[in-house]
Amino acid sequence: MSIYRNPHAPTSDVHATPLKNAKASPKPESEWEYYTDGDAARAAPVSPNLLAMRKPQPANVLLNHTIQWANKLPQDVRPQTLMREFPRVANMVALLWGEPTRKGFDEYIESLLVDRRGTRKGFPPAVVMDLLNLRSAFDQRRRR
Repeated sequence: MSIYRNPHAPTSDVHATPLKNAKASPKPESEWEYYTDGDAARAAPVSPNLLAMRKPQPANVLLNHTIQWANKLPQDVRPQTLMREFPRVANMVALLWGEPTRKGFDEYIESLLVDRRGTRKGFPPAVVMDLLNLRSAFDQRRRR
């Protein structure tokens, strides 16, 4: 059972559930039977890979948007180490850089630099410098 599903919530057609009277011997994928909404109505066979899918994770590679954003930055501000070692963080910084308000950017940078949980080991010094340079450049950009 998944920790993300409420066991008391009614099932929907989104979550396929195997028939309880299915035989114990494995069947070919094309012969699998499923029911939905608690009744015995038959649905199209669902691949086991589809049933086992998890929630999507943030991209751990640089996105095109992030590369374009970094190319527009001055050379001395470009977060080379951040983009190389923590592309997921660089993607989020690039996304927040273009927001009309500065609140999201400031909160995200602060959450990266300040350990409020007491369990984080922190970023390498070069990445911290990239983040501080980005924060300064963001402040200068917003003053204009």
